[in-house]
Amino acid sequence: MADLRQIIADLECQLAECRAERDGALRRETAAAEVLEVINSSPGDVAILEKALGLCGIAFGALQLNDVANTAPLRCAVWPTRWWR
Repeated sequence: MADLRQIIADLECQLAECRAERDGALRRETAAAEVLEVINSSPGDVAILEKALGLCGIAFGALQLNDVANTAPLRCAVWPTRWWR
């Protein structure tokens, strides 16, 4: 009987770990979807970067846009406008 209880406890622990991993993956997926939504709705590069920075809770970053037909970047290192002022 003690072995069965230990097996159940181990399985409950594994289930809790799997749920935590799933919840983390769902949060990352939601954040990625929000960033993509911002990118699709933003009128310009700087607006995209600033909104993405706000969603991610970070102070600075860079944005690189690539032409689908060409591997060379069209633009890189776009910084938030609040740093320009």
